[in-house]
Amino acid sequence: MLDPDDVVLDQLARHLPTTPLRVLYVGPAPAAAPERLRSLAQQLTTTFAPAAATGSYDLVCAHDDLLAMDDLRPAVVALCDAVGAGGVVSLLATAHRLEEVASYVAGRRMHVEAWYGVGADGAPVGQRRDAPLVHVVGRRAGVGGTA
Repeated sequence: MLDPDDVVLDQLARHLPTTPLRVLYVGPAPAAAPERLRSLAQQLTTTFAPAAATGSYDLVCAHDDLLAMDDLRPAVVALCDAVGAGGVVSLLATAHRLEEVASYVAGRRMHVEAWYGVGADGAPVGQRRDAPLVHVVGRRAGVGGTA
């Protein structure tokens, strides 16, 4: 069985610059942010509350919390609003909510750059709509990022 964090970070790596990033990690155990994600960060901020996402980050990740939420809109809006110009948001949700998540991302002056299916065993499954999970990568227009 593959580690879903590794699969998602492999997918995400295709969308990131090679320079160190200002990263916000939102998860139920913020101190347990994946080591690989920590290695990308020049500055890593962690929180367990999507609504606490403030600032201007190059990368915002929420790979656990969205799965259990009934109302995704407030969380997705807060996470997208924490992304600076040229920055990326990485969200993991159930596949049946792909269109909903994509519409919230688009509503925040961002676009869905890619989405990937993630199987029940953590394996990548391409862009299959019948995948148990979907990894959505959104990008804010503009030039930004770290020097």
